[in-house]
Amino acid sequence: MRKINLFIILSLLFIPLQAQYRITGKVTDENKEPIPGASVVFVQNDSLRGMTLTDNDGKWTVDELWKGEYQMTISFIGYTPIEHKVFVTKNMNMDFILLEEMVEALDEVTVTANRANLIKSNPKGSTFFLSSNAQNAMNIYGALSEIPMLSVNEVEHTISTAFGGQVLVLINGVPRGNALESVDPKDVLSVEVMDTPSARYLSEGFTQVVNIKTRRKAHKYQLLNISTEHNPGLYTGSANGGYELGTDKYSFYVNGRMFYFNDNHFDQTDEQSTSNTNKTQNTNGISDQYSYNVTLGGDWVINDKSYLSYNAALRGIPTESTQEGKGKLENKEFITEYDVYKHSKSSSWVNVYNLYHRYVFNKNTTLENSLNFTYNWNDDRDEQMEEGTDYLYQNLNRNRTDVYTGNYTAVFGKSFKKSALEIGNKLQYERMDLEQPSSVIPNNFTHSRWKEYLYADYTYNGNPFSFSTSFGWDLTFNEVEGKKKNYSRLKYSVSMDVNLGKHGGVKLFTRGYTVDPSSAYLNPYDTSADSLLIVQGNPSLTPYY
Repeated sequence: MRKINLFIILSLLFIPLQAQYRITGKVTDENKEPIPGASVVFVQNDSLRGMTLTDNDGKWTVDELWKGEYQMTISFIGYTPIEHKVFVTKNMNMDFILLEEMVEALDEVTVTANRANLIKSNPKGSTFFLSSNAQNAMNIYGALSEIPMLSVNEVEHTISTAFGGQVLVLINGVPRGNALESVDPKDVLSVEVMDTPSARYLSEGFTQVVNIKTRRKAHKYQLLNISTEHNPGLYTGSANGGYELGTDKYSFYVNGRMFYFNDNHFDQTDEQSTSNTNKTQNTNGISDQYSYNVTLGGDWVINDKSYLSYNAALRGIPTESTQEGKGKLENKEFITEYDVYKHSKSSSWVNVYNLYHRYVFNKNTTLENSLNFTYNWNDDRDEQMEEGTDYLYQNLNRNRTDVYTGNYTAVFGKSFKKSALEIGNKLQYERMDLEQPSSVIPNNFTHSRWKEYLYADYTYNGNPFSFSTSFGWDLTFNEVEGKKKNYSRLKYSVSMDVNLGKHGGVKLFTRGYTVDPSSAYLNPYDTSADSLLIVQGNPSLTPYY
């Protein structure tokens, strides 16, 4: 009986002492036609408390608002936004009419665009709105460059964070790789930068996650974005393009990127020393480098409960370089000078295929399933010749690598009033075959592994305290050159956020994760094309913590 009473007392402690309210409404134009896809945002003390989009009938609903004063904003592209102060004391219904923006020229009007505003902080990261300047940028990379937590290279079209580490970019929670050219900055609702993501992403080595949330188009649309940049003096340049078409039910996009750097002349000096030999080389070289990336994909809203996304990508990086020069070899017995000739050629091609499906059982319960297959083919050829008086070294080294990787992931999510629970499972198989028909010692190397990853994540969003805790268990069945080795590792991510309102906030976090050694570090054979250098891996290496 005491146990039952204790349970009742503890349960009552978690019952909110303050009621929560539901706000509903409808957004129409001046002709009383509904506006689907309009953004409705509630902000309190510079923190986001509620956000939603209007449905096809222009209706919207925001739940779980506490009693208090909020800054409410209703916006849609092509219409003048409405900002409205609301004091919530009960369930309310509010309808709004958006007027089309004025496009006529006005005399002596100065518009000052604000920088991105931090609208929400949570234990996993921060959420940003884009400024009006960013929404009018030429492409998504130019738009994201204003967010202070991101480091964006607008020329190379890459995204990283100020915290370093490997970054995963998502569009509405779905991986799209680097195929972002077809994303229109005007459609970006918010950008979430997760500097402390859950253990869900630690299995793949991602320590930072950027989730770009976009509005769904209400009508049929087309988008074309092409940009190019060239430097004739340096023989380098890039070209990027994206095209997307769709409706409120489906979309299809194709993105492409090309980079080249031709006739790159360089001087190189190499110095090597062993216990009794010194070796110096001075060479002049020329190199060519190319990079290609083409992605096809799209999504399909099957119905209100079912959503499907897919994409396929082909990436290629062919490079070639030639070096010529002089070298000197010294030891206790002799000193000799020699001619140096080096030629390297590399071809790398990657095929990536992704399929993602999300099913919504109800407003608070979802199930995600995803399939991924990647095939990586790489051919490296290194030729080196050193020839002098009474000295000759010649080596032709070729590495042909085939890597196959397949993943299946299932994630179950359940949200509550102020918290959310996520449980996931990921099954992965990877195999690498390396052929080394070297002129010195021909060797072949094989590496395969199965990985089973289970994780759970719990997040509580309160005011002023919020926290997130997640744990993952990694089981790996490894086989290197016929030798089997199995191991398990624990990954975790724990963080706490304290909101001090106008005075700022405090965030504390800790995380632990493992990184699997690449196959190059496991290969026990000499993969070097240098006379003094020996490069050998250790098949017994395990993930480092």
